Amino acid sequence: MDAWFDGYIATAPGNANMALALLGQIMSHAASSNLISVNPAQRTRMDPRPRLTRFLSAEEIVRLHAALDLCVAERPACQGQADIIRLLLLTGARKSEIKNLRWSEVDGDTLRLADSKIRPRTVHLSADARAVIGRKLAGNGPFVFPSPYNPERPYGHNLRLWRRVR
Repeated sequence: MDAWFDGYIATAPGNANMALALLGQIMSHAASSNLISVNPAQRTRMDPRPRLTRFLSAEEIVRLHAALDLCVAERPACQGQADIIRLLLLTGARKSEIKNLRWSEVDGDTLRLADSKIRPRTVHLSADARAVIGRKLAGNGPFVFPSPYNPERPYGHNLRLWRRVR
C-alpha cells in the first residue's frame, strides 16, 4: 500500500490523498463486513500538502500575456480561453466563477458573483479586466463565456490553452 501511495504522490499529491481517503472508506467497510481482517489503508498517512502562496512576478505576467497573444494569433479560436485566463489573472476569481460568469453578474466595474464557493461576493474590476469583458459580445445567451456549441450553456471545456502557454 505504501509503495503505491508513494508512487502516486510523486505525480499527483492531491489526487493521491483523495484516492487514499476513498480507498480507506472502502477497506473500512470491507473490514466491518468481515470481508478482510484489517484495513490496510489505515497504516498509510496522507501527504501533508503545503499551502501554495506563490504569485507570478511582473516578468512572468508579461511572458504569460505574450504567450497568450501568440497562441491567439496562431489559432483565433483560442481567444475565449485566453480571455478566461486573463480574467482569472486580473481578478483572482476562481476558475468556475469566471467560466460560469453571467452577464447579469457584470455590473459596471464590479462582478456580483451570486454562485461563489461560500457565499455571494463582489469582485472589483481593474481597467484591464473591464477591457477583457468589454471584448466579449453580449449575445443571446446569458453567459459571458458561452460554450462554443451552445450559447445557452457556460464554457464547460478544460482550459487546454493553459497547459500550452505554461
